Amino acid sequence: MFTLCTSFLRVFLLAVIWLMTALAMSA
Repeated sequence: MFTLCTSFLRVFLLAVIWLMTALAMSA
């Protein structure tokens, strides 16, 4: 269960970083 939460958090963080990069490039 802990491993599942950790992997989900990692994917969430990666998605946030990817979105920030996409917004910065489009701006």
